[in-house]
Parts: sequence; structure tokens; C-alpha cells
Amino acid sequence: MASLFEGFLVPILNGSNQALGMLLGGPLADRIFEPAFGERGVGTGVLLVLVGILGAGVALLAFLFPQVREVEDRLEDADETPFSEAR
Repeated sequence: MASLFEGFLVPILNGSNQALGMLLGGPLADRIFEPAFGERGVGTGVLLVLVGILGAGVALLAFLFPQVREVEDRLEDADETPFSEAR
């Protein structure tokens, strides 16, 4: 069951975030941000800056959680055997 989740559902969930962003980005730029700022391209630039600030804010908020902050210490290291020696 776990392999089904990792192999099938996780890529769909990750891809849906990108598709949602693409579907919302165009209408937001064309119908809200461009008319609000008047000049061509300025609204899209403001939209990109706001999305960047939002992404940085989410990353900083995620860092407040100890599970995220200490992930390097909590997870085991990968197998350090070089690929050529593993055969």
C-alpha cells in the first residue's frame, strides 16, 4: 500500500499543485493585476513578487516546526556504498 502511495499518488499530488498554479496565474494576471496597475507587464511583475514573498513566508513558517528544522538529525543517512561497488 505504501508503494502505491509513493509511486502513484505522490506524483499526482505534486503535479496538481503546479497545475493549480498555472490555472490560477493567468486569470489573476489578466483580470486582476494588469487592470489594477494599468501599464502592460507591471501587474504580472507584482504578482510574481507577491508569490515569491508568499513562498518565502511559507518556508520560514515551516522552519518554526521542530520536525522540519531537525530533519537532518532525525532521518538516517542513505547507504554510502558507491553504486559500482553495490553490484
